[in-house]
Amino acid sequence: MPKNNKSKKNYLISLIECFFIIVVLFLTAFNLQNYSKQEKVLGAKIENVDLTEDKINFLKSTTEKNPLYFDAYIELIKLNIEESNTKDVTKYLEIAQKINPNSQAIKSIKETLNILN
Repeated sequence: MPKNNKSKKNYLISLIECFFIIVVLFLTAFNLQNYSKQEKVLGAKIENVDLTEDKINFLKSTTEKNPLYFDAYIELIKLNIEESNTKDVTKYLEIAQKINPNSQAIKSIKETLNILN
């Protein structure tokens, strides 16, 4: 009789272990699936936005949250050049220059603007 009781106990422990392994595998797979769906990079988020105006609005909200985010200002400048919005180009160029006055990107944009003018 004791052997039968011991084998039932071992069987029950093995069953519980298998159940927990399956639960852990399921949660891991679910977590990986959700993790891969998250957009973490500014460029990746911008690629999902179709319209230039939406890109500009997204970048404006980004610069409101992170006022020293130099790359966002550079992108805003480029998009506003495409839209021929010289007022905003000047505004964002001044801000970008204050953040990083020796930037090669700013020099390149200024050269482009001189060619266009």
